[in-house]
Amino acid sequence: MKISKYLIFASLLFASPAISTELDSQKVGTWDLTWSPESIFMTSANSGSNVLSGSLTVGNARGNIEFCGEKFYIKSTGNLINDVMCHVKLDDGSKILVDYNFVIVPAEGFWDKLSAGEVMTAPDNGMAYWYATMRMQTVSEELGWINNNVFLLKGRELQGPKEGSRGIASYDIYTFNN
Repeated sequence: MKISKYLIFASLLFASPAISTELDSQKVGTWDLTWSPESIFMTSANSGSNVLSGSLTVGNARGNIEFCGEKFYIKSTGNLINDVMCHVKLDDGSKILVDYNFVIVPAEGFWDKLSAGEVMTAPDNGMAYWYATMRMQTVSEELGWINNNVFLLKGRELQGPKEGSRGIASYDIYTFNN
């Protein structure tokens, strides 16, 4: 009996890495955001709101943000999280409602780099971790497939605003298949 328990445990232990590497992802777009320091409104020492602008590319469609409101929080651990709701108008006139949330785990120098307008990337340049989730809804028949997906976004670059330029946050958008 003891031997069978150990065999089952060993088989699960060795099978786990194989199972986790079989996740099939596909890049389906990009999410490029900008913001101005003038639009940030701090509601407390560790939270605030912001107005974002930018563009969305998903599949063969491209659009610009018509309105985008963000609420962000700095947790006691120093991690940043947010809640964002955006309206995007596509080139064909159809619209997408975007619900987007990120998690940033700052690394050493994060706040100095953000304040200086330096480009940061994860995991080794200002951020230890930077991913987001996204849901999109549309009535566009061509893009109807987005209504049935939750997307994972991998942060490409984050740059704070500097004199004469807006801050930038850019992502790659992925879907996953079973």
